[in-house]
Amino acid sequence: GNETFAVNSTKDRMSLSLPAGSSATSAPMCITLLHPTLRFFAFNSGNSASILQVDAVVRLLGLRLTLPVGLLLAGSDWQPTLPLPFLTNLLAPVSSTVAFRFTPLGSSSGWRIDDVYLDPYKSA
Repeated sequence: GNETFAVNSTKDRMSLSLPAGSSATSAPMCITLLHPTLRFFAFNSGNSASILQVDAVVRLLGLRLTLPVGLLLAGSDWQPTLPLPFLTNLLAPVSSTVAFRFTPLGSSSGWRIDDVYLDPYKSA
């Protein structure tokens, strides 16, 4: 199923399922100083104490760095997340791409995410 707000398109029918023990990483995308936040839609049909960890993955001087963006809780209905500042955009002059990794924490998680955007211009 898709997030219920039909933000990208009313024809969307799929979202990303992130059960316990899983992880998903976006493709690398270009960033600039003008793209400082990440937003998406999420819900958790599993244990309400399950947390979604969001990390930014960047290459800097040939090294792959994983930097924390945030830890989220969600209810059992689709809701937009608050804007998540990821400050790795400050590295744009030396590292112009970032990927985002989404990892549910907890043994009974049932996370789903959809329509991931770098506010307000780029979708992942």
